[in-house]
Amino acid sequence: MSEQVLSPLDEELLRLLLLGPFQRAEDLARLLGQHANLLREHLAQLSTVDLVQTITPGFLGRNSGQFAYLTSRGIAHLARLAKEPRGPFAKHWQVDLAGLARHLLRLPAYAHLQTGLPDLLQALGQALREHYAPQERTVPWYWLRDYHYSFRQGHTWTRVATDGLIIFRPHLVHPHGVGLPSHLDLTYAVWLLLDPGIGEADTFTRRLIALLKLRERRWIEEGIADFPPLIIYASSPYRAAIWRRAARGASAYVRAEPLAGMIQIASPLSTDWWPPGILVEARHDAAEGPEWSDLVTGNRSRLAQIFAQPLAEAALPPAIEHYFLAVPVAAPGQMATVVPVPRIRAANLTERLAASAQGSSPWDETVAESPSAAGDERSVPSSPSETAPPETTLPPPPTRLQAMTLGHLALNVTRRQIQALAVLAAHPVMPLRELSTMLAVTPETCRTTHLLALLHQGLIAPIRVYCPDLDLLLTPPPSAPANRVIESYQVSAKGVALLSHFQHLRQRRGNPTTDPDLLAEGLTNIHQHNIGLYHFFARLIAAAREQTALHRLLWWETGAACVRRYAQKRHPDGTIVWGTIRPDAIAEYAWGTRHLRFWLEWDMGTMGHQMLLEKLLNYTWYAQTRALYQDAPRSLPVLFIVVPEYGQELRIARILQELIDARILDPKGNLMVRTTTFALLAEAGPLAPIWRPQLPQPYVVEAVNASIVPFIAMLDQIRPLPLFVKP
Repeated sequence: MSEQVLSPLDEELLRLLLLGPFQRAEDLARLLGQHANLLREHLAQLSTVDLVQTITPGFLGRNSGQFAYLTSRGIAHLARLAKEPRGPFAKHWQVDLAGLARHLLRLPAYAHLQTGLPDLLQALGQALREHYAPQERTVPWYWLRDYHYSFRQGHTWTRVATDGLIIFRPHLVHPHGVGLPSHLDLTYAVWLLLDPGIGEADTFTRRLIALLKLRERRWIEEGIADFPPLIIYASSPYRAAIWRRAARGASAYVRAEPLAGMIQIASPLSTDWWPPGILVEARHDAAEGPEWSDLVTGNRSRLAQIFAQPLAEAALPPAIEHYFLAVPVAAPGQMATVVPVPRIRAANLTERLAASAQGSSPWDETVAESPSAAGDERSVPSSPSETAPPETTLPPPPTRLQAMTLGHLALNVTRRQIQALAVLAAHPVMPLRELSTMLAVTPETCRTTHLLALLHQGLIAPIRVYCPDLDLLLTPPPSAPANRVIESYQVSAKGVALLSHFQHLRQRRGNPTTDPDLLAEGLTNIHQHNIGLYHFFARLIAAAREQTALHRLLWWETGAACVRRYAQKRHPDGTIVWGTIRPDAIAEYAWGTRHLRFWLEWDMGTMGHQMLLEKLLNYTWYAQTRALYQDAPRSLPVLFIVVPEYGQELRIARILQELIDARILDPKGNLMVRTTTFALLAEAGPLAPIWRPQLPQPYVVEAVNASIVPFIAMLDQIRPLPLFVKP
């Protein structure tokens, strides 16, 4: 073999890839303060001697870049410097084959967080200029992935789990100010959490409770008052509102001040790969950036405000030394290392995972739900001799075989296929026609290009749903049979496991049947109702694409994520009467710079007078509470109801009139109710003049609060838009 001399920069690259596999040249450039092109050249040289290899994961898209990782030869080189056996060394640093597979499943989250690092560095620099005005500054920083820490209070274990932790240690020279030294070293730290795009507030409340308990424990036992702030990356304003409710719920549960932090609401035009599921395509004919807001109040804010106050050194999160153990480097004074160059190139990661997955046992659903042995995940308990129970909101750590199987699957699916899988998981039993509309492809392309590949990998299974009353809604030809069987798909146990690790959230798997014909009468109405909702939003997305202006459906939610519990009445003795609204869906539509958030009720004709009365009462009371403006401070409550026939519209009008006569409902209040029928929706589409105004009365909206005048004025200005044309 020939020999290759490694420079100190090459050694530093190997060390960083040992600390964090799968990094791009741009990510390494931020860490080292070097130009990305220079690091690409060094990575290419390391690749020629088979110390480093790169991959471009298909599930992140073609433009995501090349991610570098250590090969077996690179691991052996660092193990030789550390004077340790290669096998235990690789397993300890989680860079063996199973460790790389586990990192691969978290790569969408890592890539998203690393993309946001420049904003954090820029905000920190702005805060340092405002508060210290240094002549010179250097900002070393440290990046931790998937921080875990477990501690016990009494007989109860608490586990802190975040997607990342960043520590900044800026060094300032000649800061201006009274009493400040000529040199000043500061410390900042920020927790990072990613919204998975699914899940309810209760799920995230448990994670925030753990952080609050850690803060209170350190204050009581160690006297440390400082605590790092929290940054949450949310995909939509509604998801941000869910996290704010979770923060308030965690504060009430622990009976402590809420966590300090900020939420980033992603731009609706973002083409980033997080979260993995996407329901509408991004539009590029406008420029909108992300929005930052306070975690508790929801008020807009600047990111630099999160760095207004530095932390004490003792306030850094506990056990971080477990993450920054001594990394093997060359001996002191040794400026270069000589390594042999192989003649035959080793197999890449895809080939190694494929070889490991071959001949493995079929995916066992019971094994998929069981946690692996201790040591599979780098968790730091308070005592090395004790182990903490797994976090119930996180997916169980995969076993070695499961990690390699899922890693091989991840490398063999495309971004569009992952999107289709995420949509099917979030919205079960979605028909092929509606799914293809969501993904902006034809049904045939959706079936042959995306679904067949997922079927071949065993990630989904076909299911045919019996829906006899969808003929009117789907407008079939006259020759179509009266009863239809809708082609749909469900996510398999293997697909649930793959998405759980991508989204870092334990998925609630239902009871997938092995029979493709789902004809049970008890499930027919449920699936029929859900398919109607999917059809409505598919029609709305398709209609938005046909508009000449910038029309788009920003986001939509169905199921438990739409449920909202609010304080309906507070008695003098402190007791609270709670109310709940359960819309079938909630969504936000935008045209230009104007946004409309609305609830959707899909009535299959099964709601009688009493059920309609209770539902409308809950909407009426919720529209009068502060909870509405905490969730959507810049929106009015708008309710759309789709009913089977005109008679049901008349029943809704009579119920609203009863509430008005009883002085429960203000006819000129801020609650807006619009109704339409299946026939009108199928004939003209949701953007056509099909909506019958029920509230407010009269139909000219008058201002009742100065804070909502701009939105009301906006509604008055959109009269040419058919959505609100009066009959």
